[in-house]
Amino acid sequence: MYDENKAMGGNQEGASMGEEVKTGQSFQPQTPNYMPPQGAFPPPPPHNNYTYYSDGTRRYAPPVYNGYQGGYNSAPTPPKKSKAGVVLTVVGVTLLLALVCVAVFALLQSGDVRDHKKDDLDDSSVLVADQSKTEENEEKEYESVPEVVAVTPVPDESYDSLVKLYNECAPSCATIICTVEYNNGFYIQEGQALGSGFVIEGTDPETDEKAFYIITNHHVVEDAKDITVKFYDGKSYDAELIGSDEMTDIAVLSIEETNLIPLELGDSNELEVGQWVIAIGTPSGEEFAGTMSYGIISGVNREVEVTNSYGTLVKTMTVLQTTAALNSGNSGGPLINMAGQVVGINFMKFTQDYEGMGFSLPSTSAMDIINNLIAFGEVVDRQDSFVVGQGQLGISGMNVDEDVIRVYNLDEDSPHGVMVTDVSRGTAVYDAGLSLFDIITEFNGVEIDSISTLQAEIAKTNAGSEVELKFYRPGRRNEKGEYHTITFKLDYVQG
Repeated sequence: MYDENKAMGGNQEGASMGEEVKTGQSFQPQTPNYMPPQGAFPPPPPHNNYTYYSDGTRRYAPPVYNGYQGGYNSAPTPPKKSKAGVVLTVVGVTLLLALVCVAVFALLQSGDVRDHKKDDLDDSSVLVADQSKTEENEEKEYESVPEVVAVTPVPDESYDSLVKLYNECAPSCATIICTVEYNNGFYIQEGQALGSGFVIEGTDPETDEKAFYIITNHHVVEDAKDITVKFYDGKSYDAELIGSDEMTDIAVLSIEETNLIPLELGDSNELEVGQWVIAIGTPSGEEFAGTMSYGIISGVNREVEVTNSYGTLVKTMTVLQTTAALNSGNSGGPLINMAGQVVGINFMKFTQDYEGMGFSLPSTSAMDIINNLIAFGEVVDRQDSFVVGQGQLGISGMNVDEDVIRVYNLDEDSPHGVMVTDVSRGTAVYDAGLSLFDIITEFNGVEIDSISTLQAEIAKTNAGSEVELKFYRPGRRNEKGEYHTITFKLDYVQG
């Protein structure tokens, strides 16, 4: 199984030498859809004096002396109050608590607020340790995806010299340089992410006029403050990110330059094992910009499993395998056949256990993603299944039994299932209408009686698949509860 943290594809100068820089974020030891065993609870947060990174490492950040009595990382000691001030404070707090208690009692009597005394629950109440994005996405309606770029059939003639092939294709290739911010354990500083890319020609979906686009990998430009496209003749341009897709690791850029030489997208479905190919890119560092390596197609339709830093399967990709040397920095560069056509987008190499094995996204499959990104800035319609992502709901919940019904003051008709204790905004299930205290009873027609059952059914379903969810919404103010059924497309587990 391939681990994303072992892949080499984008060089980080001043940061780390891996493809991805995930810094300045606290480490949350939670895996998507992870269900802790019965009686277990989420682990406490890491110590504040450590900074955790996406590859699992951590660095110690020394405590900062705050200049007040109490020493390091402690709050300043407030000045001592007079006895009269203390008495007034106690009286004020007591009155405030009394008012709050009266208000809460009134709400409980009306049935608007349910009792959340989780301490009264037995160990069978297990929280789903699955938190998704909290950004709220607006609903969008899209037209059909226009074909702004297209695959060109393989011509009968091909280059008989690697020198001629390189000279023809190299002017269309470039180095992608990104400025990123990361936490070095003491403070935030800037670093540089490096990758490769190439020019293609398409149609501007707004004007229907000819346009040029730069193709690279998503992880090369992810979280970049600014992006520069630098060609091998030394010319540099500020780039705009048109769209990027984490699931397929494809990104599309544009620059304000119309005098560009594009490469054709060839039909990767016609490739056979043993055909010669070349890779052009910027391995390791900018001083090696324009490096060409060559080899053969050593495998087609290879299924590669990609896991995150916790070892959780994130996606399965059907890709091309090549013996052309790929190194850190080749990510996003083209894999080119002897006719000068791009048949793959280089994106990963095994750094352990294997040598002479590189992988590329097939051009025919990537074309659909590229068209989506150019037209809409995101992928709204996945026609090709060359990347299959694991699905997730993006909720937290607990098993519902008689004790839960009693403690949460649910109506007596409430069924057993999984009660939602949190649903992340912006997720598909949130937009479809699932809410707090809803009790999930069916998933795609399968009865749900526990969190483990729900988890098992989600694991069988690919991200992007349309699913049907049935749930019971308890009644309020002595009203009867009702069953509801919603349909939506399952969200993708983030890497």
